[in-house]
Parts: sequence; structure tokens; C-alpha cells
Amino acid sequence: MTLPIIGTPAGLAFRTGQPQVFDAAGLAQFDEKINSGAGGRLKSGCFIPLVNRERVLGTMDLCRYTDSPFTSDDVDFLSEVAGQVAIARGQRVGIRRSI
Repeated sequence: MTLPIIGTPAGLAFRTGQPQVFDAAGLAQFDEKINSGAGGRLKSGCFIPLVNRERVLGTMDLCRYTDSPFTSDDVDFLSEVAGQVAIARGQRVGIRRSI
């Protein structure tokens, strides 16, 4: 599913370069398409920017259907994962540009 970046939690993470975490009420403040694709069952979301060389390449978005929110430990771990994804993504873009 493709969503616009403006007015979305992922867009906020992309624009600020900072992880964004929302509970169900927080997700409800954004476009209804965000939760409608999941049948309105999302309970929390974590949106992590993919940053490589001080440039945001995109976001890694995770959502939960359970009532357990994302913790600060979750965000720290997911930020580390996103950093590795961003490095790999940045290398891929660099390789494509050199061909």
C-alpha cells in the first residue's frame, strides 16, 4: 500500500528524522487510510527514519494489533536495525548511480 507522506506518522518520522511512536488514539489523528488497510485493528505504531550520511532515505514502519505499546527499548533496537537497513539501502543507491 502506498500512502502520501504528508499527514502520516511515517511522514512525520521522515520530516523530523526522529522515531515516532503512537498508540491507537495517536494513530487516529492521522488519515484514516493508515488504519483502514488493517481493518481498523491497529493498536500502536512505530515509525523509524532510515538515515544514511545525515540524509533520510525513507522509513521503517511497524504496527501492532495487540495492546502492548512499543517501549523505549523496542525503539532503541528498531533504530539500530533501521540504521543497518539505511546503510544497505544507501550502498545500493550508490552502486546503481555508478553503473
